[in-house]
Amino acid sequence: MAAGLRQKKGIRQADIKKIVRWTNTRNSEFLRQYAGDKWSFPLSEMQVSEEQDSIYSILRDKEFIGMIQVIKQEQDRVHIGRFLLNPNKTGKGIGTEALNNFCKILFNEGKIGIITLNVAEFNKSARRCYEKCGFTVYDERYKNGNRTLKMWLVRTK
Repeated sequence: MAAGLRQKKGIRQADIKKIVRWTNTRNSEFLRQYAGDKWSFPLSEMQVSEEQDSIYSILRDKEFIGMIQVIKQEQDRVHIGRFLLNPNKTGKGIGTEALNNFCKILFNEGKIGIITLNVAEFNKSARRCYEKCGFTVYDERYKNGNRTLKMWLVRTK
């Protein structure tokens, strides 16, 4: 694991501002890639704040570098999403390390057997990250002409 890389439940208001800035300096397609259809562009602090109880901050040492969210939990399954890193930190393996660490937390702290997520087929870098962490495609869906892959990671005993 990268030195000082960790996840912490919750997100500070100052860090919500960073998420909004990172998103709004890009475009609506960028938001859709990591957040799906629930949040709308331009992203507002209110949209993120409404879900802050299920958001985990990703920190390197004490620096906020991203977020990941538990979207839904049912029995021994957790669906995660809204995984976003500071655009200046991508392409360096940090996302893979952060996701691996987060999955270990979910498997170890809860009675979780399966972690699921969705990824747009065209989002090759995200899919590569998920596959490096052990996620595999188990289904797909089409919406508005776009193909979304459903991926899962099954706990090994």
